Amino acid sequence: ITDNRLLDNDLINCKLDYDIDFLSLHWEMLREDTIKALNNINVKCFVYTCKNNFILDQINKFNVDGIVSDIII
Repeated sequence: ITDNRLLDNDLINCKLDYDIDFLSLHWEMLREDTIKALNNINVKCFVYTCKNNFILDQINKFNVDGIVSDIII
């Protein structure tokens, strides 16, 4: 779980060093290149925390595997 913006090499190193299956990102850290890099190394992407419809609209711009939410979606 992180709210840091990670570079592709950081993501690859996390996969290699810790054998992660998923990463939970703060919704403001979402970028298309991050999602693509996670897909390339077979790591699922979950996003937190959806607190309102504006945030949900922003998250829905990306192809994520799951959303942690405070609202019913």
